[in-house]
Amino acid sequence: MFFYRYIHSQPSGGLVGAFPFLRHFVSRENRAVIVMNGFALVEEFIKKAVEQHKESLDPNSPRDFIDIYLNEINNELNNNSKTSSTFSEKQLIAVCTDVFSAGAETGSATVAFAVMLMCLFPEVMKKVQEEIDSVIGRNRFPSMADRTDLPYLEATLNEVFRYRGAATFTVPHSAMRDTVLRGYRIPAKTMVMNNLYSVHMDPEYWGDPENFRPERFINADGTFHKDERMIPFGKGRRLCLGEPLARMTSFLLFAALVQHLDFELDPAVPVTNTEGVAGFTLGPPEFRVFAKRRY
Repeated sequence: MFFYRYIHSQPSGGLVGAFPFLRHFVSRENRAVIVMNGFALVEEFIKKAVEQHKESLDPNSPRDFIDIYLNEINNELNNNSKTSSTFSEKQLIAVCTDVFSAGAETGSATVAFAVMLMCLFPEVMKKVQEEIDSVIGRNRFPSMADRTDLPYLEATLNEVFRYRGAATFTVPHSAMRDTVLRGYRIPAKTMVMNNLYSVHMDPEYWGDPENFRPERFINADGTFHKDERMIPFGKGRRLCLGEPLARMTSFLLFAALVQHLDFELDPAVPVTNTEGVAGFTLGPPEFRVFAKRRY
């Protein structure tokens, strides 16, 4: 048995978040300074990866997104393109940083919420474990290839995303032209966001949205039911770039944890509010769990 504690804190620091130059006048322990330093480390990591890709780039055999993007940059340089383009090394680093940060943060927050909810709903944890035992066993870790064979685990993660998604709103977007939506006039350049919380907690659609119930995503034949109202990463062409990474890491981490461990809340730190703590993403409140090996 070992002891585990999770604390999700807000990433921004009030005035420092609004006026970054103030970081030079506050303590290094200030939340905003810690977050800024963290983003700087991520950006430096991405820059090194881009440089490594440039050194070993084979234009005829791109290995990943970075290679494809570098090819686009080089093609424009070789063709002496005079048209306006957003393909630049600076933009490449920004996109990779967005994907890395958004996917990793959302994934970790989702797994933390999932662990807390397994403690609050042990009957769900038991069903997930039984499914993993029957499909994977105990001699190897879960892989993405197992995903389609674990419908209840998939349903449970989807219910975590619905019930306590890591984002209650999408990131801000801008209307490209004057638009009328359901009678409301939206002028061009107006900031717009999707209210994900209202979609996922709509009682007219879900019936009992305040209840944590993975079975809502299970068909009568036991297969996973994909619901069009599940949009934890937004919807359309401008949905979150980090969705594939977040879903992959959430699945692999959560599956491996419940495969090998039983979780139980520490009664000394009761969870009285599951709404979460708002920060860069929505994270669970402070909680402590005991984790015991299942075998």
